[in-house]
Amino acid sequence: PYTIKYSSGADYAAEQRARDFHVSTIAGTHGANPIGIGEAGTLRHGLDSVEGAGGSGQFSEGTTLLAEALAVVRDRWRLIARCVAGALVLGLVHTIVAVPMYEADALIQVEPKIREIGGPFADLEDGRRFNDALIDEVEVLRSRTVLGEAVESLGLTIRTKRALFPGFGADFGLENIGSAIARVRASDGLGEPLFGMNQFAWSDEKIVVDSMEIPEDFLWSSFRLIAKGNDTYDILDVDDNVLATGEVGTPLIDWLPIEETSSLFVSELRANEGAVFQLRKLPKLAAIGLLGASLEISDAGFESSMLRLSMAGADPEMAARIVNAVTSAYVRQNVQKQKD
Repeated sequence: PYTIKYSSGADYAAEQRARDFHVSTIAGTHGANPIGIGEAGTLRHGLDSVEGAGGSGQFSEGTTLLAEALAVVRDRWRLIARCVAGALVLGLVHTIVAVPMYEADALIQVEPKIREIGGPFADLEDGRRFNDALIDEVEVLRSRTVLGEAVESLGLTIRTKRALFPGFGADFGLENIGSAIARVRASDGLGEPLFGMNQFAWSDEKIVVDSMEIPEDFLWSSFRLIAKGNDTYDILDVDDNVLATGEVGTPLIDWLPIEETSSLFVSELRANEGAVFQLRKLPKLAAIGLLGASLEISDAGFESSMLRLSMAGADPEMAARIVNAVTSAYVRQNVQKQKD
């Protein structure tokens, strides 16, 4: 009187097992309907519940999703391949264009002034020692006296910058493209300009300005220096007016069109004719502030009497010089203090 519905493909053994299962279940419940017999006498048992070992039937949900994913990959493999190739190319370009950063550091040993932590901190710190001197010496390292001496010795109030393709002030990091080209070609020394654009630095161009004395009103002002060949150069203002012509290794006096005295001394200029450099003089306090912000000072451990001084930058030589200058200024100040 009862009909069992099952998916096509089930063999006779599976059908017999299903029939025996349903009949025995109905008999054991004395007429109850635990497995869902419909009004027409049809048992609502699908293949998932009675034919798990029968070999036929439907995919599970996970298998279905996997099959759909594979179908998408098969139909869209060209688009997927383009996306992967594009991501690899972008990663390679970023690796080449990104400006590498270097870090220079130094360790400074501070004369310890140790005390036991007492009061409410004794149990919390378990009687560990804390170096009081480190707190004071960090402030000494960041003082205007120490940093000011480093600024003076390295001439950090004078800022120079070579023009890189596609030019000063390029947005979205486009100037990094020119920087990457210059880094690659720098190993071969001073090379020829590319694409006839001799105003840009394409290789190992360099300028060293030992001194730049200008009135206070001209601080922060930007000037352009253009290499003219034969160790000569022109100085231009922001409107590209030529202010003066100078020679490498010779002081340039009164190069500003004002009554007050101005001077400039360029000790080294390695560039192709037409290469452009940017010059700027900062106030000393501004240079000290920038230097202090770029320095990282930390202790070497909770009970250590060592301070770690570090600085990161794109120029490893300059980073090392700055760290050494600050360290030397700090040591000299300590020696002088002990003498006094």
